[in-house]
Amino acid sequence: YYITNNLSSSLKKTVSPAAFNVMTELNWGETLWDQWDRVQEHTDHGLDFTKKCQDFVRDRIKVEIDYAKSLRGLKKRYKLKNIEDDTANFSTIKAYNVFLAQLDLIARDHEIVAEGLQEKVAERLKAVHKETTNNRKNLCNTANQLQHEYKEWQVSLERNQQKYEKAAKRSRCGRSSFCSSKRRYERDQGSSRKVAITDELQTRPDGEI
Repeated sequence: YYITNNLSSSLKKTVSPAAFNVMTELNWGETLWDQWDRVQEHTDHGLDFTKKCQDFVRDRIKVEIDYAKSLRGLKKRYKLKNIEDDTANFSTIKAYNVFLAQLDLIARDHEIVAEGLQEKVAERLKAVHKETTNNRKNLCNTANQLQHEYKEWQVSLERNQQKYEKAAKRSRCGRSSFCSSKRRYERDQGSSRKVAITDELQTRPDGEI
């Protein structure tokens, strides 16, 4: 349910309304009840993508932090030392110091980006991935159990169907035998009656009706 809701929300933002309506007409539990392998593969891809995003954000944070450290190290290495008072007032020296000071601001901006990604993105992605993985694991266990029960029901159904077909065949054979016996009985009864009538006529005196 959680995966489906997230998928629907993502689709709604990325595809046209018409395409979204067509795609959401398929219900995982009803329309695709016999497509468990495809559903499992689909959710696998979703988890892989979430993990890929998680790794990307982690590496992006590392790059931002490393870049900020590199800028601060660059400023430290090229900071002017032992400058005389009259030299420090030169416009070129002032401009150079301003340029170095800007490295601190740029470094701080990258640190802010890294902190924001860590707090607002990385932690959330980690929680979503963990929750989704656990939900999927539980759903997969339930689905596998249902698949196993479904296969057992199929085997039981086939076994009972074979028993029914054998019983039906015996029933048809018995009915056919019964009908044949009944016809023979009726035929024998008819013959016996004719013989009895003939014998009776033969035993009567001439002219008696």
